[in-house]
Formats: sequence, C-alpha cells, structure tokens
Amino acid sequence: MRTNVFITALAAASVSTALETNAFRLVVGVVDHDLNPSLNGAMLGWETTGDCLAELVVKADDYTPATFYQSEGTVSAYDAEGPSSAGIIVTPGGTATVPSSKPVELKCGDGTPGVTIRQTPYAVTYELDFEDGVWMACPSPDNAERIAITYRNQGQRTIEGCAEVKLFVMCDPNSGKLEGSETVGCNKL
Repeated sequence: MRTNVFITALAAASVSTALETNAFRLVVGVVDHDLNPSLNGAMLGWETTGDCLAELVVKADDYTPATFYQSEGTVSAYDAEGPSSAGIIVTPGGTATVPSSKPVELKCGDGTPGVTIRQTPYAVTYELDFEDGVWMACPSPDNAERIAITYRNQGQRTIEGCAEVKLFVMCDPNSGKLEGSETVGCNKL
C-alpha cells in the first residue's frame, strides 16, 4: 500500500490540535486504487433510492454534503430539511474472499449497531469504523459519475474498479449542536 499525500497531510494537521464536535462531515481519504478524477477530499452525501431510503455516495462539487452525528453507539445522517435522521446501514456479505457490492445505505431510524467513530492508532485522526473492515468507493455500473460507498470485511479483496478509502470525521463548525448527539473527536476541516 502506498502512502497517500492527503492522509499524511491530514495526520500532520491533526497532531497539534485535539478537536471535538457533535456534528461532522465525512471526507474521503483514498488508501489504494484511486479513481480518476481523484476522490481525495470529497465529502459524502446521499442519493434517495426510495421512501426514507438512500445510498451513501460521493457526489460532484455542486451539492451540499451530508451532516452526520453519533448517538447511542451508531452514526446517522441529519437532514435539516426533512422530518428525521437516517442511520447508516451496513450489510456485509459475499464469500470469504469476495465482498458484496451492496452499497452502504441510509434508512430512517436507527443504523447498524457498531458503525461508530474511532480514533486511529497513535491518536492522530478520527474515522468512521465498522468491525475493523474496509470502506470502498465504487462507480455505479450504469453511471460512472455516481460513486457509491460499499464495505468489505477483513480478508475480502477490494472489488475491481473500486477505490479503497477511509472516511475521515471532519469538524463542522457551522452545524451547531444536534439534539441527542454525542461529542466525538474530529479532524480540522
């Protein structure tokens, strides 16, 4: 695995200041197999796929990124224009070596237990974590401009054509305090 300039710069910037927030953005840091154009620094948002259901996606610069928060051991997205929040739903699957290509979803209500914010080794950065697996960013088969977030377990390979990514927690000073949210560590935006 190569060292990524974005991840290295993020770590260097975060060392000097311990920050906390209860509302944050999730920002992509490519670990391996970057796409063209690069996904480094892209903020996550969602695309609605049904009634109170959406997929977690990396979008173009012309959208408003999603605001996230952690509450009761899981991470959710907050929609200021909608009536409620949506939990992050991770559905691991596939075989022992090949992951499912099912996108990570947002669904009204609680998310998958264990999807949390963790402090990386050496207390340098904060990132989204689920069972020590790996996040991937994969182009949609029918629309290469649409990049969905998927998940693979340890021991499974990265799907061909997908980027292996980390989802960094970036402080969002403009979001204010969300009712019922927990304070988590964050990286400087």
